[in-house]
Amino acid sequence: MRIFKIATRPIRLDRQLAIKSINKLKWFMSEGDYFLHPEKPIGSQFTFVDKIVVKRVDGVDIEVRVNYVGKDSTTSSGMVLGGGSGVTRGTTNPAIILFLNSKLKPRTFKLYALGEKLTNSLLEVLEHELTHQVDLYSEKFDPSGSRQTLPEDGELDMHAYYNNQSEVKAYMRSVFDDIETYLPSASKVFTVQQVMKGLSGGSTTWNQISPYLTEGNKKLILKGVYQAVQDWYDQHKVNKNEDI
Repeated sequence: MRIFKIATRPIRLDRQLAIKSINKLKWFMSEGDYFLHPEKPIGSQFTFVDKIVVKRVDGVDIEVRVNYVGKDSTTSSGMVLGGGSGVTRGTTNPAIILFLNSKLKPRTFKLYALGEKLTNSLLEVLEHELTHQVDLYSEKFDPSGSRQTLPEDGELDMHAYYNNQSEVKAYMRSVFDDIETYLPSASKVFTVQQVMKGLSGGSTTWNQISPYLTEGNKKLILKGVYQAVQDWYDQHKVNKNEDI
């Protein structure tokens, strides 16, 4: 798989690795040795640990420990409450933590609409945190070796958060992931430049983060996503390209 250095392009991940991990979580909840009642909340003591081997931007394979844990929340009813990226306590081993709402019921995975929503929410958070791990220059590691967690929304300085260099890199990839879904059909009628002009209609991530970004970081993300779309067009031999 091709890995882009994000000085000019968003970091790419093998999505199947993330999906495989989420499927392991589903199995663990419903069929594993730690069987959970499908109708009872998982609770704040819930823990499931997985490991994913990913390739850093320098081409080195690293094993990332993925911790799925239950968490109580009085401020959010969402099924996935957030995540964090760092290292395991007392070591330099890469680790990710994903917080599942303690009120989540295992059967939710099997309900068509809710199950799809839950899987997509997990995928979004997991890929975001994996991006921090594969980014060799990420500043998301705590020198003390303790795991990092995301602050609650009410405690978060959104401008500072979204303009953090590491977050800019991670969200660049998320924006491209949003619009990549539409490229097979859009490329038949639109140029690369036209695709970028329609970004606000094709990327929920861009709509979420752009109000908080500095002009410099807006340009950085747009340039990176443009290059990734151009690469996609070249790879699929689409001759609808213009200079931006």
